[in-house]
Amino acid sequence: MPKYKYASVYEWFAEWAGKLNETELYNELQALAAKVDADTLQDLYQSEMDADGYFTEIREGYCDDCQDPDHNSCSLTIGCPCCDQTIRQMQDERSRSGSIPGTSRTS
Repeated sequence: MPKYKYASVYEWFAEWAGKLNETELYNELQALAAKVDADTLQDLYQSEMDADGYFTEIREGYCDDCQDPDHNSCSLTIGCPCCDQTIRQMQDERSRSGSIPGTSRTS
C-alpha cells in the first residue's frame, strides 16, 4: 500500500498544474523560471530558443524587425513589413499635416 497519495512530486505537480487557468499557469511558469539558472533554462529549451531566433546575431545597422541584410533600419524598403509600416505612418502624417514629417514648412 502506497504511503502517499501521489507516487512522486512530478505526479502531484502535473495534476496541480493541470487545474490552473491560463493566467495562473503563466504566472507560475514565470515564478518557476525565475528560480532556475539561465544555463538550465537554455539546456531545457535550446531548440525552442533557436527556433525563436534567440541565437541569431543582430548586426548593427540592419532593420531590427526583419533583419534583412540588404537594407538598414532607415532605408524604408518597399515590401519589408516593418518599413512598410513606417512608410504608412509617414504618409498618414503627411496627409494630416500637409508636410513631410520632420521638416518645417516655409512660405
